Amino acid sequence: MRAKAQERLADLIDPDRTLREAARLAFSDVRELFDADGRLRAVKDWPDHIAAAVSSVEILKRNVTAGDGIQEDVHKVKLWDKPKNIEALMRHLKLLGEGNTVNINIVAIDQRIQEGRKRLRLGEHSTA
Repeated sequence: MRAKAQERLADLIDPDRTLREAARLAFSDVRELFDADGRLRAVKDWPDHIAAAVSSVEILKRNVTAGDGIQEDVHKVKLWDKPKNIEALMRHLKLLGEGNTVNINIVAIDQRIQEGRKRLRLGEHSTA
């Protein structure tokens, strides 16, 4: 019974899908939530990739212009953590390491320098 549950879960959660979702969140552009006049589009009109990047929507009734007595809707849209998803992608692509350590093999570098100098000397003598 547990094996079947794990199998169903494996169908839903695969590495490629996880990376695609992280990329969708990392590269989301909040401007796609608005129309050409700067008004928030209706939720049903949001592109799928942008709707997936939204973590919450809050609609408040407020009197935006003091003294006019008109209640207006104020929309608060919060997106998922973009930097966190960019960092996850960078780690996956090995563009970001777990620290800034650099391993240098001094012996190998010195050996290559000596071999290069030797080739240069041989080249100078053969052309002279």
